[in-house]
Amino acid sequence: MALRNPETIVRLTNRIQGNLTNLKLIVKSQQPVEDFIKKIEETENILRDLESTLEREHSALRNG
Repeated sequence: MALRNPETIVRLTNRIQGNLTNLKLIVKSQQPVEDFIKKIEETENILRDLESTLEREHSALRNG
């Protein structure tokens, strides 16, 4: 499956990886729970963007 825009997918997965690293640091440094929850919500939004991008890629390939 060849993607039309692999850079977008790479960028979004890199952002998710960065957020996961930040979550680990938040836990290690015992920052407030609010910071942790905020970062989780941000990561969920990025994941939705990634899912949307993949769905568009898939539908473009299906429709020709």
